[in-house]
Amino acid sequence: MTAARLPSDDEVLQSFGLIDSRRGAGTGRSLLLILRDRLAGELLGDADRVGATLADEFELVTLANGARTVTGRDQLVGSIRAQSELVGGALMWMDLEDLVVDTSAIAGRGRLQTLLTAAGAAARGHDDIGQGDLCVTSLPLAFFLRFDRGLMASEVIYVDPASTEVAVVPGGAMPSVNRLRTLVDEA
Repeated sequence: MTAARLPSDDEVLQSFGLIDSRRGAGTGRSLLLILRDRLAGELLGDADRVGATLADEFELVTLANGARTVTGRDQLVGSIRAQSELVGGALMWMDLEDLVVDTSAIAGRGRLQTLLTAAGAAARGHDDIGQGDLCVTSLPLAFFLRFDRGLMASEVIYVDPASTEVAVVPGGAMPSVNRLRTLVDEA
Protein backbone atom coordinates (compact mmCIF):
# COMPACT_ATOMS: atom_id res chain seq x y z
CA MET A 1 0.00 0.00 0.00
CA THR A 2 1.34 3.42 -0.88
CA ALA A 3 1.40 6.59 1.20
CA ALA A 4 -0.73 9.51 0.08
CA ARG A 5 -1.54 13.03 1.12
CA LEU A 6 -4.91 14.26 2.24
CA PRO A 7 -6.88 15.50 -0.79
CA SER A 8 -7.42 19.25 -0.92
CA ASP A 9 -10.89 20.81 -0.86
CA ASP A 10 -10.45 21.67 -4.55
CA GLU A 11 -9.75 18.02 -5.37
CA VAL A 12 -12.74 16.79 -3.39
CA LEU A 13 -15.02 19.41 -5.00
CA GLN A 14 -13.64 19.05 -8.57
CA SER A 15 -16.77 17.41 -9.98
CA PHE A 16 -18.97 20.25 -8.70
CA GLY A 17 -16.88 22.71 -10.72
CA LEU A 18 -17.28 20.58 -13.85
CA ILE A 19 -21.04 20.28 -13.33
CA ASP A 20 -21.39 24.01 -12.69
CA SER A 21 -19.42 24.84 -15.86
CA ARG A 22 -21.76 22.62 -17.91
CA ARG A 23 -24.90 24.14 -16.40
CA GLY A 24 -24.27 27.34 -18.35
CA ALA A 25 -24.52 25.45 -21.66
CA GLY A 26 -28.29 25.04 -21.26
CA THR A 27 -28.94 21.44 -22.40
CA GLY A 28 -29.87 19.27 -19.46
CA ARG A 29 -29.42 22.08 -16.95
CA SER A 30 -32.07 20.73 -14.58
CA LEU A 31 -30.56 17.24 -14.81
CA LEU A 32 -27.17 18.63 -13.84
CA LEU A 33 -28.70 20.26 -10.76
CA ILE A 34 -30.16 16.89 -9.73
CA LEU A 35 -26.80 15.17 -10.28
CA ARG A 36 -25.07 17.90 -8.29
CA ASP A 37 -27.50 17.43 -5.39
CA ARG A 38 -27.00 13.67 -5.38
CA LEU A 39 -23.20 14.00 -5.41
CA ALA A 40 -23.44 16.55 -2.59
CA GLY A 41 -25.54 14.13 -0.57
CA GLU A 42 -23.08 11.30 -1.18
CA LEU A 43 -20.11 13.48 -0.20
CA LEU A 44 -21.77 14.78 2.95
CA GLY A 45 -23.35 11.48 3.97
CA ASP A 46 -26.80 13.07 3.68
CA ALA A 47 -29.09 10.15 2.83
CA ASP A 48 -32.20 12.35 2.66
CA ARG A 49 -30.53 14.63 0.11
CA VAL A 50 -29.61 11.60 -2.02
CA GLY A 51 -33.10 10.13 -1.65
CA ALA A 52 -34.71 13.36 -2.84
CA THR A 53 -32.97 12.94 -6.24
CA LEU A 54 -34.20 9.37 -6.84
CA ALA A 55 -37.52 8.18 -8.22
CA ASP A 56 -39.32 5.54 -6.13
CA GLU A 57 -38.59 2.92 -8.80
CA PHE A 58 -34.89 3.90 -9.10
CA GLU A 59 -32.49 1.02 -9.71
CA LEU A 60 -28.71 1.06 -9.76
CA VAL A 61 -27.21 -1.70 -11.91
CA THR A 62 -23.53 -2.31 -11.21
CA LEU A 63 -21.45 -4.30 -13.69
CA ALA A 64 -18.18 -5.62 -12.27
CA ASN A 65 -16.05 -8.65 -13.10
CA GLY A 66 -18.74 -10.06 -15.36
CA ALA A 67 -21.34 -9.91 -12.59
CA ARG A 68 -24.47 -7.76 -12.45
CA THR A 69 -25.80 -6.40 -9.15
CA VAL A 70 -29.06 -4.49 -8.79
CA THR A 71 -29.52 -2.03 -5.91
CA GLY A 72 -32.89 -0.46 -5.26
CA ARG A 73 -33.56 3.09 -4.12
CA ASP A 74 -34.06 2.25 -0.45
CA GLN A 75 -30.92 0.11 -0.32
CA LEU A 76 -28.83 2.90 -1.89
CA VAL A 77 -30.21 5.51 0.51
CA GLY A 78 -29.56 3.12 3.40
CA SER A 79 -25.93 2.68 2.32
CA ILE A 80 -25.43 6.47 2.41
CA ARG A 81 -26.98 6.55 5.88
CA ALA A 82 -24.64 3.76 7.02
CA GLN A 83 -21.66 5.64 5.54
CA SER A 84 -22.52 8.69 7.64
CA GLU A 85 -22.66 6.52 10.78
CA LEU A 86 -19.18 4.97 10.38
CA VAL A 87 -16.91 5.49 13.35
CA GLY A 88 -14.87 8.62 12.67
CA GLY A 89 -16.77 9.32 9.50
CA ALA A 90 -16.31 8.62 5.81
CA LEU A 91 -16.28 10.73 2.69
CA MET A 92 -17.22 9.60 -0.82
CA TRP A 93 -16.88 11.78 -3.90
CA MET A 94 -16.46 11.64 -7.67
CA ASP A 95 -13.58 12.91 -9.75
CA LEU A 96 -15.33 13.36 -13.09
CA GLU A 97 -13.19 13.22 -16.23
CA ASP A 98 -15.96 13.30 -18.84
CA LEU A 99 -19.60 14.29 -18.65
CA VAL A 100 -22.13 14.13 -21.49
CA VAL A 101 -25.55 15.66 -20.94
CA ASP A 102 -28.72 15.24 -23.00
CA THR A 103 -32.32 16.21 -22.29
CA SER A 104 -33.11 12.98 -20.40
CA ALA A 105 -29.75 11.34 -19.64
CA ILE A 106 -26.24 11.96 -18.35
CA ALA A 107 -23.23 9.76 -19.03
CA GLY A 108 -19.78 10.13 -17.62
CA ARG A 109 -16.62 8.55 -16.42
CA GLY A 110 -14.19 9.22 -13.65
CA ARG A 111 -13.11 7.83 -10.32
CA LEU A 112 -15.11 7.12 -7.19
CA GLN A 113 -13.01 8.22 -4.23
CA THR A 114 -13.51 7.27 -0.59
CA LEU A 115 -11.72 8.50 2.49
CA LEU A 116 -12.10 6.35 5.59
CA THR A 117 -10.72 6.29 9.12
CA ALA A 118 -8.75 3.20 10.16
CA ALA A 119 -11.90 1.76 11.79
CA GLY A 120 -13.96 2.37 8.65
CA ALA A 121 -11.24 0.86 6.46
CA ALA A 122 -11.05 -2.23 8.69
CA ALA A 123 -14.83 -2.65 8.37
CA ARG A 124 -14.31 -2.81 4.59
CA GLY A 125 -11.51 -5.35 4.77
CA HIS A 126 -8.46 -3.08 4.89
CA ASP A 127 -6.99 -4.22 8.19
CA ASP A 128 -3.47 -2.96 7.54
CA ILE A 129 -4.29 0.71 8.22
CA GLY A 130 -2.67 2.05 11.39
CA GLN A 131 -4.73 3.73 14.10
CA GLY A 132 -4.78 7.47 13.42
CA ASP A 133 -4.23 6.95 9.69
CA LEU A 134 -6.77 7.39 6.91
CA CYS A 135 -7.42 5.15 3.92
CA VAL A 136 -8.03 6.57 0.43
CA THR A 137 -9.49 4.33 -2.26
CA SER A 138 -9.91 5.27 -5.89
CA LEU A 139 -12.08 3.18 -8.23
CA PRO A 140 -12.41 3.95 -11.96
CA LEU A 141 -15.96 3.85 -13.28
CA ALA A 142 -18.25 4.79 -16.13
CA PHE A 143 -21.94 5.57 -15.59
CA PHE A 144 -25.18 6.24 -17.41
CA LEU A 145 -28.07 7.99 -15.66
CA ARG A 146 -31.61 8.13 -17.03
CA PHE A 147 -34.07 10.73 -15.72
CA ASP A 148 -37.84 10.76 -15.68
CA ARG A 149 -40.18 13.46 -14.31
CA GLY A 150 -37.32 15.41 -12.75
CA LEU A 151 -35.73 12.52 -10.84
CA MET A 152 -33.11 9.85 -11.47
CA ALA A 153 -35.00 6.80 -12.73
CA SER A 154 -32.05 4.45 -13.26
CA GLU A 155 -28.28 4.24 -13.26
CA VAL A 156 -25.88 1.76 -14.77
CA ILE A 157 -22.25 1.81 -13.67
CA TYR A 158 -19.31 -0.21 -14.87
CA VAL A 159 -16.43 -0.68 -12.43
CA ASP A 160 -13.18 -2.59 -12.56
CA PRO A 161 -12.42 -3.55 -8.95
CA ALA A 162 -8.97 -4.87 -9.95
CA SER A 163 -8.03 -1.28 -10.87
CA THR A 164 -8.86 0.07 -7.39
CA GLU A 165 -6.00 2.01 -5.87
CA VAL A 166 -5.66 2.01 -2.08
CA ALA A 167 -3.35 4.38 -0.21
CA VAL A 168 -2.74 5.46 3.37
CA VAL A 169 -2.67 9.03 4.65
CA PRO A 170 -0.40 8.75 7.68
CA GLY A 171 -1.73 10.62 10.71
CA GLY A 172 -4.44 12.32 8.66
CA ALA A 173 -7.52 14.03 10.02
CA MET A 174 -10.91 13.76 8.32
CA PRO A 175 -11.96 16.99 6.62
CA SER A 176 -14.81 18.87 8.25
CA VAL A 177 -18.14 17.85 6.75
CA ASN A 178 -19.61 21.20 7.87
CA ARG A 179 -16.88 23.09 5.98
CA LEU A 180 -17.44 20.94 2.86
CA ARG A 181 -21.22 21.51 3.15
CA THR A 182 -20.63 25.27 3.20
CA LEU A 183 -18.32 25.07 0.18
CA VAL A 184 -20.71 22.86 -1.82
CA ASP A 185 -23.81 24.88 -1.02
CA GLU A 186 -22.17 28.27 -1.65
CA ALA A 187 -20.91 27.34 -5.10
